[in-house]
Amino acid sequence: MAAFQPGMTMADIEALFFTEAARRGGRPNFIIAGMTQGLRQGELVRHKPLLVDCAATLDVYSGDFARTVVLGAPLRLLSERAQITGRVAEAPTATLKPGQLYSEIRARGQALLKQMGGNFPMGTGPHSVGMQHSGGPWRDDVPFQVREDVRLEAGMIITVDLPTLEPGWGSMHMESLILIKPDGAEWMDRIDDPLYEI
Repeated sequence: MAAFQPGMTMADIEALFFTEAARRGGRPNFIIAGMTQGLRQGELVRHKPLLVDCAATLDVYSGDFARTVVLGAPLRLLSERAQITGRVAEAPTATLKPGQLYSEIRARGQALLKQMGGNFPMGTGPHSVGMQHSGGPWRDDVPFQVREDVRLEAGMIITVDLPTLEPGWGSMHMESLILIKPDGAEWMDRIDDPLYEI
């Protein structure tokens, strides 16, 4: 992300990520920048928020990481939303523990977002990460994919997705791997600023 510059296209961003993942001995899975369909303006522009969400595999295990990026100084609304997202992201490590259900994590995240005055759409859905980017059981008794309401167990690696996708405004995201321990949870990468200013 530090190499982002105004005018870069999605192809430029993919080339950066794929090259860096390979340089570190990994295999890139995907990178999303902007909205889920790509950059809204077709290229990187200053002062517009965009999510960056990526996954790569190393020694058969997948990683998953997402942050919000802005080229130049962020507008006030973006800064405020990023602060709220950061607080919602930090909360799971204080409360996650074996025995909890995904649905409970999701509901707690939405309640926390509302409590902090977050009046913007943000997902708070957990998913497991392991030999696949998004593992875990799916129901097979319906004609569409529905995740099972998984109960946390010690040793699981999960992530709690915190995306904001708001057409006409932009996108944000924060996501890191979390290890479920017998007595709680631990972030597997650094808890840092949810907003990267480039």
